[in-house]
Amino acid sequence: MKILFIFIFFVNFMIAEDKKVEVTNSELKLIVELIKLNQDTVNKRFEDMQKHMDKRFEQVDKRFEQVDKRFDNIFTLLSIILTAMVAGFGIIITYLIKDRVIVNSVQKDLKVEVEKIDNSLKKKADKNVVEKIIEIIERLAKDDKDIQDILKKHHLSYQS
Repeated sequence: MKILFIFIFFVNFMIAEDKKVEVTNSELKLIVELIKLNQDTVNKRFEDMQKHMDKRFEQVDKRFEQVDKRFDNIFTLLSIILTAMVAGFGIIITYLIKDRVIVNSVQKDLKVEVEKIDNSLKKKADKNVVEKIIEIIERLAKDDKDIQDILKKHHLSYQS
């Protein structure tokens, strides 16, 4: 209402520009008070708007802080998982390397033992020993009928 009054007053003032208008002190004081009142209303609206905007910005800031905390938590969790995986791979690789070293050393030791046994068997397995065994069996077969039957049964030659 007050704004309307001021508007009408200024419109009349603009229309009566050519005419000399005398304004009294009391009218000027009234106009100044109306302007101040209007200015106070506008200032109050701006302050209310400013408070509302401040509240909204605080809410947005809180939301950003929450999102930052979530990202920090996720990053911490991912770094823990990555560290565990790297440690696991390190343990597996170390185990494989040590296992390969142990297997190679055992294989070398086993190869040496097999060669020793092979050499000792070659020394013992002499052709003369086999021939002597055959000769002894043939002598026993001459005197024993059961041995002759066994040799014939297994298709081993027996000379009668």
